[in-house]
Amino acid sequence: MFPPHWVLLCSLTLFVPPQRSNGQRWLIGDRDSHCPISCSKSQTKPVCGSDGRSYDTACELQRAKCKDRTLTLANRGRCKGKLYGRIDQPPMLTAPTLASEGKELEIKDSGQSKCLVERSQALEQAKMPQESIFIPQCNEDGTFAQVQCHTLTGYCWCVTADGKPVSGSSVQNKTPVCTGSVTDKPPGPPGSGKKDDGSKPTPTMETYIIPDGDEITAPTLWKKHLPYTKDKQNSSSSRKPEKVPSCDQERQSALDEGRHNPREGIFVPDCGPLGLYKPVQCHQSTGYCWCVLVDTGRPIPGTSARYKKPECAVRPPVSDMEDPFRDRDLNGCPDGKKVEFITSLLDALTTDMVNTINSPTPSGGGRFAEPDPSHTLEERVVQWYFFQLDNNRSHDISKKEMKPFKRYVKKKAKPKKCARKFIDYCDLNKDKAISLQELKGCLGVNKEGTTTSSSSQGTSRPSSSQLTATLLTSVVAAVFGSLQIGYHTGNVNSPARVIEDFFNETWKSRHNQSMPEHSLTFLWALSVSIKDFGALLGSLGVKGLADYYGRRNAILIANTLSIVGTCLMFLSKTAESFELLIVGRFIFGLFCGLVMSLNPLYIQGVSPINLRGAFATLNQVSFASGIFLGMVVGLETVLGTQKYWAFMLSLSLIPAALQYIILPFCPESPRYFFINCGKEQEAEAALRRLRRDADKVKKEMDEMREEASHSEARITIGEFFIKRCYKQPIILVLIINLGSQLSGFNAIINYSTKIFTKAKFEEAKYLTLGVGAINVAFTIVSLVLVERAGRRKLLLTGFLLVAFCNLLMTITDSLLDIVPDIRGLQVLVVFVLISAYELGPGPISWFIGAELFDQPAKPIAMAFTSMLNWGGKFLLALLFPPLMHLCGAYVYLLFMSMALIAFTYTMFRLPETKGRTFDDIAAEFRGAESIPLHNKTGVTAGVSLSGTNIDQISRNMSTILNVSIQITNFTDMYTLSNPENYTGSGYCCNPPQPTVPKKTTEVCSFTKRSYSIYGCSGVLMYKILNNNMHSVGKLAIMFSVPYDIRYENYFAFGIYEEQISCNETLFNQMYYERGPFTRAKATGNEIMHSGEGINVTGTMSAVGNAIIKVEFRKL
Repeated sequence: MFPPHWVLLCSLTLFVPPQRSNGQRWLIGDRDSHCPISCSKSQTKPVCGSDGRSYDTACELQRAKCKDRTLTLANRGRCKGKLYGRIDQPPMLTAPTLASEGKELEIKDSGQSKCLVERSQALEQAKMPQESIFIPQCNEDGTFAQVQCHTLTGYCWCVTADGKPVSGSSVQNKTPVCTGSVTDKPPGPPGSGKKDDGSKPTPTMETYIIPDGDEITAPTLWKKHLPYTKDKQNSSSSRKPEKVPSCDQERQSALDEGRHNPREGIFVPDCGPLGLYKPVQCHQSTGYCWCVLVDTGRPIPGTSARYKKPECAVRPPVSDMEDPFRDRDLNGCPDGKKVEFITSLLDALTTDMVNTINSPTPSGGGRFAEPDPSHTLEERVVQWYFFQLDNNRSHDISKKEMKPFKRYVKKKAKPKKCARKFIDYCDLNKDKAISLQELKGCLGVNKEGTTTSSSSQGTSRPSSSQLTATLLTSVVAAVFGSLQIGYHTGNVNSPARVIEDFFNETWKSRHNQSMPEHSLTFLWALSVSIKDFGALLGSLGVKGLADYYGRRNAILIANTLSIVGTCLMFLSKTAESFELLIVGRFIFGLFCGLVMSLNPLYIQGVSPINLRGAFATLNQVSFASGIFLGMVVGLETVLGTQKYWAFMLSLSLIPAALQYIILPFCPESPRYFFINCGKEQEAEAALRRLRRDADKVKKEMDEMREEASHSEARITIGEFFIKRCYKQPIILVLIINLGSQLSGFNAIINYSTKIFTKAKFEEAKYLTLGVGAINVAFTIVSLVLVERAGRRKLLLTGFLLVAFCNLLMTITDSLLDIVPDIRGLQVLVVFVLISAYELGPGPISWFIGAELFDQPAKPIAMAFTSMLNWGGKFLLALLFPPLMHLCGAYVYLLFMSMALIAFTYTMFRLPETKGRTFDDIAAEFRGAESIPLHNKTGVTAGVSLSGTNIDQISRNMSTILNVSIQITNFTDMYTLSNPENYTGSGYCCNPPQPTVPKKTTEVCSFTKRSYSIYGCSGVLMYKILNNNMHSVGKLAIMFSVPYDIRYENYFAFGIYEEQISCNETLFNQMYYERGPFTRAKATGNEIMHSGEGINVTGTMSAVGNAIIKVEFRKL
């Protein structure tokens, strides 16, 4: 059967008459077409050309040169039957050679080779007028030249040793690259090839063909080669050995191509030792990850996921009772050496299997059976070796078959003493034979799907924890700062009366009279709120300190302000100056504004993705713990007395000193080194200290390189507020932080004692202590949940509960005088409000800004976050008492409104950031003005919708204007790969699959944005790959479902060159202009577009929930 590339050639051919059928070839083209030279037929003076053909006149020879510029005059007069060969003719370009009708050419008894006989017959045939014969080219030894060309058509192709074309090697106007030598036989066992007698020779060129109907899952065709070969004869004797590239080879090939095409988003596999693949492979440009078989790299169906790593090879544990070899003694083996011996043996077997797979001719002459994805690498190794030994297919290794096994064990495994009785050790039932189950057991691969080897790659063992001592020390040292801030927030509540007495006595000692009541109230309010005002100003210095000195050093510099401010507060009593107390709290406030922004920057810079949210929440846990500690220490029964209150204020010096001692020995943020400073070596050194795992270090370095390629070096404050990509993150940070600070939490924390006193509780200060305890407890709960439930869910839940509690506070406070017993419910509502706040809005509002912005914008974003938080605290501290006096219980309705606004905007605009890289999050905002993630989180990205009813998908869309696209690939030689999409309006809610394999249907969908006055329009593009993984172009599908009912749906199909980009320019061309595409109004009628030997047909419905059905076929 001819390769599909020949269809075009065959359509141009003429068949030779029957009397010349011996040695005939398909004829291609017309040698006289498209030549401006016109010849007269009046005179005939034959000449002979260098191609061995006779021409009636010299003019006819010149016409022939229109097609073959290398053609020259050999001699005047007709050719004498000599075999004229164009020795100096360079090989032309690749195209598959045309085989004969199905019969092999017979070699005559003249002693000539097959190539020379065919050439002689073709030259004889070429003397016929108006015939364009393919003339084979021969080497000096009479064998077929590796590259064959048809002069008149420009096609060239690779051939095997007996002249048969190699599938997929045909090109036009180029020279094909023919892998290997067609004359030299590859190494292999005797009899693996055939003699050159017209039968099939041993193949010498690598071909990678996907079997018909074999489903390729998700990202398979991002690879450069496909290690699957179709067995066309359905016989083991005719199977062609294939060379499967090892992971290292494939990785090097991908890196080389990435250097030549840096913008193509080439998939680069992650490799382990021995040329194996790592169990999880990821494509950085798209965010897809999937599980693979570590020896072949083949994806495991159903494991593709986006923005997270799938759990690979998770297997149910097997009880130790099921392993009879666990306590079985290996006689002669030194104590404690059995595991070492089995490990070395299994490693040797693994190496041999991988080398055999990568060999051009695997032992046995055929390809391996497709491995079972549920089996571990060790199981496949044991099965492979078992079937190598089991020659008679008795499903047991007999005594005779054990001999090679014994030799192998003695040669490969160490220590040698353990090898003597290993065969007896494996023969569990003493029947002088070893079954597959016994071999698995004695090699230790039956225990929880793993092996005794500690070094095996790709086994189903839990991954090591990313929590290292250096990482934990760095985070704890950083959060000492927030502990100080919380302490000074909570320690002024209980001793308020004592400190007010100090103010009054100081005033009296100066002026010989007591301070007026209104002055005392103002001075105390100023003392409390001046810290928040200082924090507001301190936030302005975050960017300068963080960018110039680094995250870690900036925290240490800020810590100096804490020490200075605390010392002034401590000396205020000794100096009898309340001014020192106020100035000290202001300086400490500057420290607060800096550290509450610098801590998230540093913590998220050193934390791995899966611990980033938890460690950022740890900052809030430390803050809440400081508040509770300050409340306890401030009690009159502890240190909140006339004698010790100044000493109580100075206790924050302890965590400040600890931070000074520990933090300098912790590493700087690797992201700061790499992205801000361009110091790659320093960044890698810091990562090695933090991770202690070379694989994790390499992966994070790759992520930072990707982020750095998309980031600008520096961002000014003006650019921060002007750039479009920061618009939505700024609005999100603004609403989330103001909603958090103005939700009522700070009013209750600051004035809880007065609230409980108004409710006529005698021991209000102890209830306030309960508020602090609840605050700490639920911050810890948030620490646990933030990496499980995600940021978005916790924020939504928290804001909604806070809004409901504020409504209940309005009701209970209004009825307090009428129904005194309702005060118990009011206390419960206060506790629930504190719990809901610390569940989400409290901790997440402080660090969400660090996740929504890219690296250059983070310092400004965190300064902005800090200003909003401290500004909200300052305003609330000043305005809550007068508002309470003015509005009474209805002041809580204002807090409820703020919480509801934050809830609504978060629901419709905030993307989930859990488990995603910073570059990936920033990429969403670079590509869209708003991110309605309530639609995105409802879709499992990367999960194939193949087999799903497209009408059902369309009905389940969340908006009334959308388009679902169903692509069916009917070909057996093309695969659609590497999808791109551009959306002029709307967004992609069901992402396109990474590949649309042969004989497969895939579905994706796009929809309008909620509350948008625009419809859904854009372009979906797939790269078209042939069986040799060469791109032949790109398929583009344009769609438009307008919002305005006066306009109609439009769609278009086009086949473009590989260089075309999927962007707004392409959409505008396909919607408004003319080009290599077919466009039509959506009426339900079918349209068709053809190009590059491909036919694309499809229809689009004319409704709001539009459906496009595309059929991709070979012409």
